[in-house]
Amino acid sequence: SAPSSHFWSNSVSSGPTSWRMAVMIAGQFIGDTSGRANGAAVKTRWNMASLLGYEDSTNTKIDLLAQHYFDRGPALGVDAAYKDEDSEGKLYAYGVINDGGQDLLKPGTRREWNHDTRGIILGEERITLGEHWTFFGEGSYLGDETFVDAFLESWAETRREFTSQVNLARNDENTGFSVQAKTSLNDFVANEYLLQSRGYSVQKSPEVTYLRQSDRLLESSLVGDVFWTQEWRYSNMAMQFDEVYARERGYDRADLSQRAFGINPDQRVADLLRSEGFEENNINRFDTRHELSAPQKLGPVDVTPFVVGRATAYDNDFRTFSPQEADNARLWASAGARAATQIQRVDDSVRSEFFDLNRIRHILEPNLTVWHAGSSVDHQDLPTYDEEVENLAEGSMARIALDQTWQTKRGDPMGKGHTADVFKFNNAFVFSSGDVDPKSPFGRWIDFRPELSNPGDYFSSEAAWQVTSALALTGSTVYDLDANQQDRSTAGFVIQHSPRYSSFAELRYLNPLDSTFLDLGTTYQLTERYAFTGLTAYDLHNGGFQGAGGELSRKSDAYLLALRLSYNNTTDSTSFGFVIKPSLVAKKQRVRILDEEADSAVSTESLR
Repeated sequence: SAPSSHFWSNSVSSGPTSWRMAVMIAGQFIGDTSGRANGAAVKTRWNMASLLGYEDSTNTKIDLLAQHYFDRGPALGVDAAYKDEDSEGKLYAYGVINDGGQDLLKPGTRREWNHDTRGIILGEERITLGEHWTFFGEGSYLGDETFVDAFLESWAETRREFTSQVNLARNDENTGFSVQAKTSLNDFVANEYLLQSRGYSVQKSPEVTYLRQSDRLLESSLVGDVFWTQEWRYSNMAMQFDEVYARERGYDRADLSQRAFGINPDQRVADLLRSEGFEENNINRFDTRHELSAPQKLGPVDVTPFVVGRATAYDNDFRTFSPQEADNARLWASAGARAATQIQRVDDSVRSEFFDLNRIRHILEPNLTVWHAGSSVDHQDLPTYDEEVENLAEGSMARIALDQTWQTKRGDPMGKGHTADVFKFNNAFVFSSGDVDPKSPFGRWIDFRPELSNPGDYFSSEAAWQVTSALALTGSTVYDLDANQQDRSTAGFVIQHSPRYSSFAELRYLNPLDSTFLDLGTTYQLTERYAFTGLTAYDLHNGGFQGAGGELSRKSDAYLLALRLSYNNTTDSTSFGFVIKPSLVAKKQRVRILDEEADSAVSTESLR
């Protein structure tokens, strides 16, 4: 990624004729043996907050990024943030000037640039306006469709949506109100999860939402208390398609572009969406959801029956998207019940010095949810603007589960011992009627709103065992009962061999993708000054390492020096890097620059 996240500060002060300043520098020196996309670079970060006189740097950060890529050219940026009692904000701007290098893209292909200026600007601001009101605004502009993939790949994979919006919200006890306006300043989608699932973003101009949670509607000795939760929403919205040709993202072969997007290299995701009847016109939508619930106790069992009604209306009947469905309004309703209880047993006779056990408390939490929903318009006949509005499950579903926890007292049982969860073991069966439509190959249950779940017939199991304070084991699986095979399974462990040495392993199996990976990693503090970290991923299905990397570092009082090596089999690249990170300088340390007089001024404290 572009910036380094390490800080170093030092104060500089002297007599009246001296040059006063405080400066932070962090450098990275990176080389690449294979001509990797970004190539060799020198990266520095300068703490401008001190130079501009912000003494309380714990609440203010203004860093200047000054860098140079030997294959691309110079790069400049600003990474700034502040926080006070009523507001906080961030700004990140970064650009490569006269870029003549290559981007190494997700499919392993490369894209050349002809000395173009490229960059990214992100900013956000949150302001507390009194006791109940909050304002949030953000802006995002990306210079081109591959900049994030080339320089900030993890952001493309995990960051929230790159968007520009303003949102004014009021929250008071159990009520909420918000007005939001949202759009994209780009004609492409940079978030991988949006690009792979939808291929478009949604503009809202505006969306107004009002909700109330759990108002007591009725008090009755017969059915207990009845609570009412309501939501009201008006939206003026439009889809913003991704207008980038597949080859411009590096999918320059038909097998790559078809597998990723279902299009040819000289086609756009927008072309596919238009051919399937999606529209870019502004539409108006009114939506309201109401839920009644009546929690009550039947002996030791907590039972909560609930009913939900929802009405959604549009000023468009979406005939181009679903010619067989002409309604511009949808009525949706569901009913269900949740039941749960807790059973505990304490065994004071359990003692094990080896496993650090001092008595055991076994907690069992059986729970059951049954649910049915029907709709006047099937969710597949509506284009999805919001997952929680259009993409609602229908049909019947039931979930029966048993969550178990074993707790013990660890440490000194007669002194400052602590309660610890030794073992957790959660199991659940989910069953769905034959008329439900799965939303993805992986089953998923969302208990507080079953309509957002992914239906199917499957069994899920999760386990976590804190064997000792030094060893933890985890595992999970989702088993498809219709296909009689696993959908997804994971297993792993973490071992703290000693205060200086730890290792971990994780096995991941995804049946719909027919892939199995084994990740191995270790961290070893060799001496007080030397440390080693290593990580590798092995493809068990196809054989061979997917990638591997390591870092050997040496720490001194003045700096941290590290050597990094990595190999990526997907992109067939091998890289090495040298990292120099200046260490923290002790508070009130004075350094004199360009000064021949006695050191007489008062120094400032370290910034970090």
